[in-house]
Amino acid sequence: AALIKYYKLSDYPISRARDIIAIRYGIENKSTGYFYTFAEDVGLETITMVKERGTEIPGVTVEIGSARSYVNERFASHIIGYVGKINAEEYEVLKDSGYSINDTLGKDGIEKIAENWLRGTDGYKYAQTDKSGNVVDIIEDVEPIAGNDVILTISTDMQKITEAGLAEVIRKLKEQNGEEAANSGAAIFMDVHSGEIYSMASYPTYNLSTYFSDFSTLSKDPGKPYVNRAISGLFPPGSTYKMLTGIAGLEEEVITQKTTYKCGGYYTYYETYQPSCFAYTAHGNMDICTAIKKSCNGYFFDVGRLLTIDKLSHYGSLFGFGQKTGIELPGESKGTLASKAYLEALGETWQAADTILTAIGQSYTTATPLQLVNYVATIANGGTRYQPFIIKAVRNRTTGEIVSETEPKVVEKIDLKKSTVDAILEGMRMAAMEKGGSAYSGFEDFKITTIAVKTGTAETTGIPTSLMVGVAPAEDPEIAFAIVIENGGLSASPINAELVKDVLSYYFSEEERFISAHNEGQLIS
Repeated sequence: AALIKYYKLSDYPISRARDIIAIRYGIENKSTGYFYTFAEDVGLETITMVKERGTEIPGVTVEIGSARSYVNERFASHIIGYVGKINAEEYEVLKDSGYSINDTLGKDGIEKIAENWLRGTDGYKYAQTDKSGNVVDIIEDVEPIAGNDVILTISTDMQKITEAGLAEVIRKLKEQNGEEAANSGAAIFMDVHSGEIYSMASYPTYNLSTYFSDFSTLSKDPGKPYVNRAISGLFPPGSTYKMLTGIAGLEEEVITQKTTYKCGGYYTYYETYQPSCFAYTAHGNMDICTAIKKSCNGYFFDVGRLLTIDKLSHYGSLFGFGQKTGIELPGESKGTLASKAYLEALGETWQAADTILTAIGQSYTTATPLQLVNYVATIANGGTRYQPFIIKAVRNRTTGEIVSETEPKVVEKIDLKKSTVDAILEGMRMAAMEKGGSAYSGFEDFKITTIAVKTGTAETTGIPTSLMVGVAPAEDPEIAFAIVIENGGLSASPINAELVKDVLSYYFSEEERFISAHNEGQLIS
């Protein structure tokens, strides 16, 4: 009521008065020399009307400006992010940095994190007007300065293959297991020796250009399309965690490469708790390599018991579990790392069963797909954990000069014996490339390169979540990957493998073209 009186709007309907107040407030909060935008993306009819009635509405002009557009509106949506109108809270924080109440800024993804690089500098115009508000002279007219170009590490072709492949995995699993299965998932491919992200897909996704108009529908979608599951989805790692348990066992010398465990289908060390091996199968005598190949629960139950939870937690921390990776994208989750301290904080007591379940990735540890791919890359390169990154460089749009360039950053250097790494990778190679391996059915026809893989199943309520991690080539890894399909089920591995084979076929068959395209990078400007 006070504002209606202040602006002398008592003769207007309340809804109309509110609109006028909003405009007046926006104009008054504009810095001197900056125009207030009444409307954007208007049609020819409106433009014609304004120009024809120019004398009746002094000070109002039609200007041509730039606007964000997307060549492929669904390409890398969760990476690129979106832009939107500045809100009141953002304006209060940013107004001293040159932002106006009418500005647009990055709200998510690279658009948000690289806002300062992409934004550029506003232009402005000082004009002299007569008493009627008509412009009679332009005193100063400063053109805007374009922002910088942000070059990403992702490969355009690989990203397209990953996104299409992930959607196809979801489709096939629904066809196989029913509509309640496989509603969402994520897939990531990364450079083993630097942490560069080659592709990152999250499903379901959304249209970059219509995000705000679609938001009501998106927010009601149980699949939460606006969530980037690659960096924020949390999942028990399942059997993909067995490599970590094996590494800890070998490094702490509670086992050797020749240590065997006889799997009878159940782990019988404890009288009151005797969990089964995978699918209740009796694997017989297992060493570290064959235990990874067959994904033998019993073997890793025993290694976990010998290690104790304190050692398991220590190695989990070394490999980055329970910590954010530090990737540039906003919204990353840190996950949880199973430990006595974690359970005590919940007011519960750690039990022996918790330790052996932790050893096979079924306890309190949760991880993002990004943490999983970084973990397997760390194994593959011999123990160097890099900080994953997706911004390759920033380039001045006018001069072409590189303003900023990302160098690989080492977060942790784990002192691993070469024999330990070799044994783990050999077990993963056997899992994918030898008959009887847990991933063999998906890769027996894959001849382009050797591959080392570990599958996993996270036991949750309803249909289990399916996981797959790996590296290629097996003997000298270059590229690491992680795929997680929520409610993918127990038989998802061969279907997940189709996505992996599609991406790796491109990477290795078109390696020269990939390197050339990757050096150029994906551009956001």
